[in-house]
Amino acid sequence: MNHSLEQQRLALREKLAQQREVIASRLSPGAELLPALARPSFPRSVTMRLLMSNPAPALKIVLGLTTLVLGVRAASAVRAGVQVFNMTRASRLPY
Repeated sequence: MNHSLEQQRLALREKLAQQREVIASRLSPGAELLPALARPSFPRSVTMRLLMSNPAPALKIVLGLTTLVLGVRAASAVRAGVQVFNMTRASRLPY
């Protein structure tokens, strides 16, 4: 019975690997040509890729909601925190 379970496990692993390749090719055409280690693994979701590449619209939405819900003082505190975050993030960039 262990032998059968091992075969099922290997078949499932192969099927999952094929599904991952299909998903990767749909998310970024040409990715299937890259070796597995060269493929970007973070962020995986398209939404997070968009937010990481262009965070300004998301920050505007967060600041707008903060202003609406908590008021101007809280929004200015959040804005200051975002500015500090951006400065520290910029200082860690390799270029």
